[in-house]
Amino acid sequence: MRSVVLFWYYRQRSRLAYRRSATHLRQGNLAGAIAAVTQALPHHPYPAECYALRGLAHWKLGDLEAAIADYDRAIALDPQHVVAYGNRGLVRYEQGDTARAIADWKQALHHQPHYATAHYNLGLHYAQQGDYDLAHAALTCAIRANPNLATAYYHRGNVREALGDCDGAQHDWELAVSNDLSLAAVKEKLMTLRQARHHARLSAAVQATLPAGIQAQVRHDGSQLTVTVHRDLGVPINYFTLPNQVRAALITLGLSEVSRFQLVGYVADQTRPEWQQYYDLYRDVPCPPSYWPLALWTLLLFPPFGVLAMVYAAQVRSLYRHGHYPAAVRASNTVRALLVYSRAGVIAIATLILGYLSLSLLPGIGPRPHQETPRSLMPRGPQGAAGWRSRERLATSAATSSSKPPASGEGVTQRGKWGRRSR
Repeated sequence: MRSVVLFWYYRQRSRLAYRRSATHLRQGNLAGAIAAVTQALPHHPYPAECYALRGLAHWKLGDLEAAIADYDRAIALDPQHVVAYGNRGLVRYEQGDTARAIADWKQALHHQPHYATAHYNLGLHYAQQGDYDLAHAALTCAIRANPNLATAYYHRGNVREALGDCDGAQHDWELAVSNDLSLAAVKEKLMTLRQARHHARLSAAVQATLPAGIQAQVRHDGSQLTVTVHRDLGVPINYFTLPNQVRAALITLGLSEVSRFQLVGYVADQTRPEWQQYYDLYRDVPCPPSYWPLALWTLLLFPPFGVLAMVYAAQVRSLYRHGHYPAAVRASNTVRALLVYSRAGVIAIATLILGYLSLSLLPGIGPRPHQETPRSLMPRGPQGAAGWRSRERLATSAATSSSKPPASGEGVTQRGKWGRRSR
């Protein structure tokens, strides 16, 4: 009995030492973690876990040989210890032994095919080697095994960017940020990608207005656009009419935060510009219509929307005079939109009313005429209904209390739990 108690005591003490070692490791006390887990080794029920934990502490201390030795012992005790295989592969990869590292990761996947860390490490290795197809496949397996692995989304986005799939890269980076908001590198990549797409959209809008032989690039910096045009040698260009072409192309994009643009022109491969000038983006642009008649129609059709339409119509010219042309355009468009919504609301209400009237005219569905409910005849007297009921109860009690047997065919009335019943 004493030996059983001692065995239980030493085992519990080993488990406590193991938990203490894990706490030291999380707190960065690596020496304390190694000492505690070494104390837990003799009596711990799962010594392979102790060796794997001590191997991790040795690895963080920089003692790679001791880490590999502990991982070897853990694998010898538990040949299916996938964490020991995975960490030993990382240590070997750090030592430059890439082949044996890959073998360890594949062995871990042999024992546990959905081990996300092994797939992730293989994906990073393939990406560093430039084998993006294998890297994409490995990182996809890691994400399937652990859909919350933010770094896997980040690196798969990098792989997709290298493969030319910018949409897929943006999608992966957005998923990475949604799983881990602290990934600053992902946020920077997303910002760069969105800015590049914005510049490409602006450049395409300006390029569509230019003749062949002239290329345009547009950059957006705060409240200013920089439009750079390159013309081939021998291709003519009119820098006096070109600003109006650029202005007409940019106004349609509705850039509310932009007030001016800079036009810079180059010829062939020269590094010095032949033209450089600033222009107001919305200069000489006519004021958008206020649509007062539409606002009045909206007020007549649907007053709640009509009040809003009147307010927006009154703001159009005020915004235009203060230089807020995009806001004036939005106010003008809102007046028209409110008229459309009011028409739709009136049509919907009229449809409901007509539908109700049509249903009410159908036979058997409409409201029924009121029918008079017949009243029971009660004897008139000073006691009224109460007196009638009392006399009825007296007659019934007298009949039931009589000892005279009933005549043939005469019913016997019984009062029980569920009320009167005849038999």
